[in-house]
Amino acid sequence: MKHLSISRLFVIKRLLNITVAVLTTVVVSTQTCSAEPPPIDPDTGLIIDKGFKTVDAYCVGCHTGKKIREHHATRKGWQATILKMQQTGEWKFDAATEKLVLDYLSNNYPQP
Repeated sequence: MKHLSISRLFVIKRLLNITVAVLTTVVVSTQTCSAEPPPIDPDTGLIIDKGFKTVDAYCVGCHTGKKIREHHATRKGWQATILKMQQTGEWKFDAATEKLVLDYLSNNYPQP
């Protein structure tokens, strides 16, 4: 068996690295492009996901869907927003409802 020179081994290794990088890019972009956008409620414009009906029932009565869609926050930020509204006499949630609302808002309208 012939021994490969160092320069040939370097070229082969480089080509292998490039091939792996290209294949990884193709796989990742295929997964990204194939993801369908989430369904949107035609009345509010909000993403229909677990917790949507609760947010629609508790939040949309006072706030437009647009206001909710444009407000992006971390989970703690959303929690602070809810607490601020509750301190002004708005809805008080039980723990399960608050978790559902926070999960929905922080998953669908996170801080960028």
